Amino acid sequence: MASFVETIKVSAHDNTNPDPNEWKSQISTGVGFFDHMLDQIQSHGLISLSVTTPGFLLETSSPSAKKDMINRHVDSQEEISSTIGTKLGSALNALLPPSTSLSPQTFYCPLDESLVRCTLTPSTSPTLTFNVTTPTGGLGKFNRTKVGVWNLPCIKTFFKKLAQTLNVTIEFELVTGDNSHHIIESSFKSFSRCLRRLIDAPSQNRQNLPHSVFYGTSGTPPSSKTHEISRQTKETNINVTLTLYPSPCVVSVSTGLPQFDSLLSTLFLSSNISADIKCNGDLWIDDHHLIEDVGISVGKCLLRVLGDKKGMNRMFWGGEGVRGVVDLSNRPFCGLEVGWGGEEVNGVSLEMVEHFFESLANEARITLHVRDSNCGSDEDKIIEICEVVGKAIWGCTKVDERRGGKVASSKGTLCA
Repeated sequence: MASFVETIKVSAHDNTNPDPNEWKSQISTGVGFFDHMLDQIQSHGLISLSVTTPGFLLETSSPSAKKDMINRHVDSQEEISSTIGTKLGSALNALLPPSTSLSPQTFYCPLDESLVRCTLTPSTSPTLTFNVTTPTGGLGKFNRTKVGVWNLPCIKTFFKKLAQTLNVTIEFELVTGDNSHHIIESSFKSFSRCLRRLIDAPSQNRQNLPHSVFYGTSGTPPSSKTHEISRQTKETNINVTLTLYPSPCVVSVSTGLPQFDSLLSTLFLSSNISADIKCNGDLWIDDHHLIEDVGISVGKCLLRVLGDKKGMNRMFWGGEGVRGVVDLSNRPFCGLEVGWGGEEVNGVSLEMVEHFFESLANEARITLHVRDSNCGSDEDKIIEICEVVGKAIWGCTKVDERRGGKVASSKGTLCA
């Protein structure tokens, strides 16, 4: 009779290589949240998984029976986490190119307020660094010891065993966030994106580019899309036109604030989105109304020109000294941690620089994180923030034909 471990079946298939046998995915570990996290590997790593344990049923007769079936192995989750980690690592290792062609890969995954960095480094002596917990070893604000019914020690065991047979050192770092579900989900998503980059084996000079800069196999960029929006109040009169996938990228900005013009120009040139922005505002009062209304208008226009985001990378990051991370999530969030030295630069108040990005994120319905290393002048920081956020948007909007026109989400859709 086969042992319990022997009855746990794990296999993986690279979705970017069509399978004539129509390889089908099924995930049922016996631990509900574990299932949900493995599904992140499928959605964000472009990998189909088959992971089943004893008692797996395709159909159940009632919601209560379904819940019991899904969480049928709660009491055996340590053994299941260890075994699946070991077997999945081996299955994924088979998808990697020769180790001599692999270089370390890093990805920052934003999930609302949570942001986790994952770095994967090919190694003959792989280890796991799991720096996403509190000083006392729990998760998030409430120091949780489990998510759903999946215990935190079992999550660590899964990744430790996975690293050993994948032959890759896995390093997680929580940058920010205090929601336990989001922290672990962000960890899995960042791991999945890194894994995809390892499988694609980009060369050193492409390390900081999205793996799909080639637009899939044809090398042909999508058709350009343009949207125009106008906003007129007693305080401002604004016209914004944005073009996604332009050829070439042309940016023209006139707001009456040269420093703000420079900010907008840098942002859109870095994102490769053509922009024509014209604005008149009550600058005799201060810069608040103009900058806020431009942020609102630009955000609304960006949301429209991005459309349904099908086939897009969806999330990416850029920068080192200043880092910008963007997710076209339809979940508005803006987290800025910048060490400013003064209160304004060339007539533009720094609080309004931050408020511009807040308005942009809210109206474009994107998740945005910005962090800086407290180096350089305030003017330098503004320029670099715009460059890295623009680069992140550029990476997010790249279309990967391997996604088959589908949204990069385990839900099959983005939040409305």
